[in-house]
Amino acid sequence: MKKLSWLIAFATVVSGSVSASETLPSSLISLDPEKITVAGMSAGAMMAHQLHIAYPDIFSGAALLAGGPFGCAGGSLATAMARCMGKVEGNLPVDQFAGEIRAAASTNQLGDLGQLSNDKVWVYHGTLDVIVAKEQTEALVNLYEVFLDDDQIEYVDNVVAAHSFPTL
Repeated sequence: MKKLSWLIAFATVVSGSVSASETLPSSLISLDPEKITVAGMSAGAMMAHQLHIAYPDIFSGAALLAGGPFGCAGGSLATAMARCMGKVEGNLPVDQFAGEIRAAASTNQLGDLGQLSNDKVWVYHGTLDVIVAKEQTEALVNLYEVFLDDDQIEYVDNVVAAHSFPTL
């Protein structure tokens, strides 16, 4: 309880020291807007991928662990549960996903896809992962290949690991 009281007191002092109209000194925040990337695992990878595609003007790359491609769920929870996780029946329609992305970008629902041109993407799938099917990450890589050159995409699928973030 003592630590919590100290933390609340500290937060109160710190929050009162900078008003909403003030900006933090650049010495405290040093962000290069050309190097902001997004990352996630599993559902987080799917979200990170969607952010990267939707806001290519903000994100300059993505690291996606055991995730699937933009459009996989088609706006339906039932579809998501049936084809965006475990075993995938048949091939995922990557060309359809790419077409939907292009159509959304052409109506400004997504950012300018041309801004993906210099981005780097890292995709990972463990060989023992049974939660997200390997076909998902393969479709994710295939979708990025529509918009990026092969040398901008690294796909790691040879690590003996389950649905996890291996540390060794």
